[in-house]
Amino acid sequence: MNKIALFIKTKRKEAGLTQEEFAMRSG
Repeated sequence: MNKIALFIKTKRKEAGLTQEEFAMRSG
């Protein structure tokens, strides 16, 4: 797993984001 993927995974887990919120945030 690359750094970006790991970072995103961690942040999503911390924030409890949904796929929809994640998609909006990632643009």
